[in-house]
Amino acid sequence: MDQTTVAGAVEALEDVHKALTAAYWDANDVFQKDTVFDILSIITAELSELSKLSIEDHYMAYEPVSSQFPACARKFQQLQTNIDGWFPRTLTAQDLHESLPRALALIPAK
Repeated sequence: MDQTTVAGAVEALEDVHKALTAAYWDANDVFQKDTVFDILSIITAELSELSKLSIEDHYMAYEPVSSQFPACARKFQQLQTNIDGWFPRTLTAQDLHESLPRALALIPAK
């Protein structure tokens, strides 16, 4: 199995960040918004830490930098399970269906 590089992880995290930003505005209740906002905050922190790496490090194998990112796996799974019920807009749901699995794949299995 090929391991994801830092550059690949950044791309996956940016894609899911974009999809979650749209999902935040499409969410219809406070619980949904809180869940999406929590995940967005954690992804933003992970991207911030990854941005501190030099360009030369982008070919290296990715490992989560913040302790919060692996800890949010349950929230990712909860969101993934509820995409179609929580987000009625086709484009938002489609973007989440495509980007969430890539982001979840970055979290090491326990």
